[in-house]
Amino acid sequence: MKRRSTPAMNVGISLLVLVFVNLCLVTFGVLSLQNAQADRRMSRKAAEHTREYYEAVNNVQMQIRDNQKLLKRLSREVSFAKEPAKYEEEIKKEFAGKADYEMSEEGECLFHYVCPVSDRQELSAVVRQKEDEQGSHIEITQWNLQAAGTWEADRSMKLYQGTENQDKEIK
Repeated sequence: MKRRSTPAMNVGISLLVLVFVNLCLVTFGVLSLQNAQADRRMSRKAAEHTREYYEAVNNVQMQIRDNQKLLKRLSREVSFAKEPAKYEEEIKKEFAGKADYEMSEEGECLFHYVCPVSDRQELSAVVRQKEDEQGSHIEITQWNLQAAGTWEADRSMKLYQGTENQDKEIK
């Protein structure tokens, strides 16, 4: 009787390769799922921040519009060119407690607006507004997003201290 020769590659090796390939596919699948979940969380945070920012922008723009209406009404009642003292007095009465502003010698009002965006950020705007016979003049001199409070770095470091036995050995 002739002896049969065994093939060079056994069935066991092909099974091991198949198991290894399946493990690789499962690992890459789990990593892809985790990456997709992280992207989803990040995009939700970005969408929430964008919504909060544009709410603050809308609030500041409504305040600018309201102040512009008040200035327009005041400029019709009292002219800065004719009665600057009375004009400034009317502005002080109108904006007392409503807005943070500065008055210039030319009759321009420099309004400072601060609107919270989140618990850590606020929108800061400085707008120069003037009403005269020629109409409304608005110039935005500052518009930025800034930290709401002072930032302090966390310089604490949690280091492995080891056990008492190791500490004794090091000393």
